[in-house]
Parts: sequence; C-alpha cells; structure tokens
Amino acid sequence: MPLASASMEEIETTHPILRLSQDKSELITLKEEAASVIVGNPTHVSVLLDTSKTLIIVPRQAGASHFTVIGKDGSTLMQRHVIVGGPKKKYIRIRRSCDANDRSCQATSTYFCPDVCHEVSDNAGGTNRR
Repeated sequence: MPLASASMEEIETTHPILRLSQDKSELITLKEEAASVIVGNPTHVSVLLDTSKTLIIVPRQAGASHFTVIGKDGSTLMQRHVIVGGPKKKYIRIRRSCDANDRSCQATSTYFCPDVCHEVSDNAGGTNRR
C-alpha cells in the first residue's frame, strides 16, 4: 500500500515498526518534548499529542502508514512505520508448535498481504515496541 507517495523502504525510521490491531490504541512516552506530529496516511492511523511527551497512536483502517514527531527545537524525535491489522481478506495466520522451553518461539503470527506480506501483531502479551 502506498505511503503518501513513498514506499516503506524509502522512509528512514528511528524506531522499529509498530504493529497494531484495530481495537487497541498504543501510548508512547517520548524522551524529549514534542511540538508536532506529521502522519503519512491518516486513513490508517491517527497520532495525537496527549502531552508534549506522550503520544496516543489510534489505529483506524487496516493498512500501512508512518508518522514523524518534531521536537520543540525543530529536530526529528521519531520517525516510525505503523502497520494496522484487521479481520479482512488478504490476512494469513500461521500457528506453530512450540517447545515449552523455547521462549523465542512465537506460537501464532498474522500477516497482512495486500501485495507484499507484513507481519501484524495484536500486541498480546505486553510486548514493548517503543
């Protein structure tokens, strides 16, 4: 899916991809104060400044977007891709048999495959993706 005329590979990021399901917002605490946020595709995600150091990421429609957080001094504090998953066609769920002692094994993975597959997570288990 296009990201405001740039592919995901073309946008330089400062943090890992944020994967969200449509039913759960995400809070991100910034290390520095932000002045503004620019969202690449608001159809898929809204990013709100709750305070100058707290972002609220609100998933909307399934798809991909990105956002940039600008600091009070004009510097880029964060550039990040967001993948929003949802119960639609073009989703693949993979279930694995995991050894009970293998903590690195992920029992279930979900991929959104409109043209290229992107792993999507429901953020279960409290994984920190900041």
